[in-house]
Amino acid sequence: MSKELNEKKTILESLLFIAGDEGLSLSEISDGILSSKKQTLKTIKLLQDEYAKDSNKGLNVAHFNNKYFIVTKSNFHPYLKKVFDRKTNLNLSVASLEVLAIIAYYGPISRRQIEQFRGVNSDGVVYNLKSKDIIEVAGKEENKRSFLYKVSNVFFQTFQINSIDDLPSIEKIINDNKQDESIFDTQINIEDEEQDKINESQAEQSNS
Repeated sequence: MSKELNEKKTILESLLFIAGDEGLSLSEISDGILSSKKQTLKTIKLLQDEYAKDSNKGLNVAHFNNKYFIVTKSNFHPYLKKVFDRKTNLNLSVASLEVLAIIAYYGPISRRQIEQFRGVNSDGVVYNLKSKDIIEVAGKEENKRSFLYKVSNVFFQTFQINSIDDLPSIEKIINDNKQDESIFDTQINIEDEEQDKINESQAEQSNS
């Protein structure tokens, strides 16, 4: 490895460390290490390979939501969880997951629009998601004071996806739910038939 390339790799590591949870886009890194995007990708790959090959390093370079981050290796997560569990555990309720899904698929979106989907007040749920940094303000509605919300980098890191495009389509979710309901209905019908046979048998015994 040339001295120049090694220097750029070291600068890249420093940039990603300082960026923290915000991460850096390819363009930002390219500007920071004064390289073309093609050369920057090679430099990123070098740092990723260095982290991956060295078992004594607890870090890695990850790519989420079109940004690069320095993250901890997954095999160290059980140890980190013991110390940081209270800070990192999302503990999302069903309502929170519902609102999070709406924001992920339809964001940027306002609280009013979220409530139109759900039919109930969502102020507390939105506040809770924002306090966990899994959603963030994306701006304001035109000619209105309402904030618009979108999912944050924490969302992409938590669910290990690069972009919203990686989420299953709404159509697939609906079809999967219909299949689950069909299976559930079939199971109920089988159980009902078995119960009817038991009832008939008990009736016959009581009449004999």
